[in-house]
Amino acid sequence: MEQLIRVRGEFDAHHQITGTEPDRPRCARNHGHHWVVEVEKVGREDGLEEDVFAMLDVAADRSLNEMYPKLNPTPEQLAVLFGEGLLLKHPSLVMVSVSDGRLTGIVRYTPR
Repeated sequence: MEQLIRVRGEFDAHHQITGTEPDRPRCARNHGHHWVVEVEKVGREDGLEEDVFAMLDVAADRSLNEMYPKLNPTPEQLAVLFGEGLLLKHPSLVMVSVSDGRLTGIVRYTPR
């Protein structure tokens, strides 16, 4: 029987989104969030927790725009970025979810 491993981590960081809707002016300004990231994989843990926390530690208390200058750092883009980065070492990755701290702001990336 295979095990489902879930790791949850949190970090604070700020970002600025380009191309936002006119009714969301805050998103176009530099602002911060308390980000929540959950990662799931099938099989053994094999360092997943350590890798997730190392990835989040790099992003903590930083500007996501400066860290990822070619990325418009939305939750959707971060989920893909984190997921693809973790897939290299954890090919049995099932899902990465990223929330910007709002209950309705949860997005999921599922590798194919």
